[in-house]
Amino acid sequence: PLRIAAEQFPGLMVLVKTAQLSAGPLGNTLVMILGFLCVFSIVGVQIFANKMNSCSDPDVWVKMECAGLAADGTMREWIPYDVNFDNIGIGVMSQLMLATQDDWPVHMFAASDVTGPVTGGSENQMIWLASTFYIASVLMAGAVLVNTVVGIFVENYDVASQLQNKKLEEIKKEQDAQQTPETLALVREKTAYDLLKAQDVQDRMLLYHHATGLRREVV
Repeated sequence: PLRIAAEQFPGLMVLVKTAQLSAGPLGNTLVMILGFLCVFSIVGVQIFANKMNSCSDPDVWVKMECAGLAADGTMREWIPYDVNFDNIGIGVMSQLMLATQDDWPVHMFAASDVTGPVTGGSENQMIWLASTFYIASVLMAGAVLVNTVVGIFVENYDVASQLQNKKLEEIKKEQDAQQTPETLALVREKTAYDLLKAQDVQDRMLLYHHATGLRREVV
């Protein structure tokens, strides 16, 4: 079955081989990535832990006052920002979100507004610290680590393509070796017959055009 698949779907076999070759290096790379994410998450916890919170009522700034009903009749809640660093686990998930580089400036400016664990945000209170941390996180997670994973797949894809081409050549050689002299003689005979038939058709066409030209000249 694998030989048939290699002959019929060589591209699919290349992708499967690429995944097999990438398994080992990818595992080592993922361990390295997890280590980097944990280190950056610990730094993020030290800076932003329990600080990226605010009251659901924008008129309330202090956590102790964030209770009861708001002006619109809803219950006030002290809620954390979506991408935060309250603990290492959440920090790792936040680092993965930053690695995608999706709206990371929005998350960076939200972190730059933190003031403390019991107070809401105030514009640009930690702009330099937050910008340094988030830019470093995006460069490390998004640019270096992600590109390392992509590089592993690209390199192994080239290797898998070379192996697949070599395997196809071996299969072709085996098929040629399995042909008996009788089979080769039939192939040669058929080829010669096709050539003679083609030549005969060509001669007939030339004769037809010549006869047609003479008849036009007589007319």
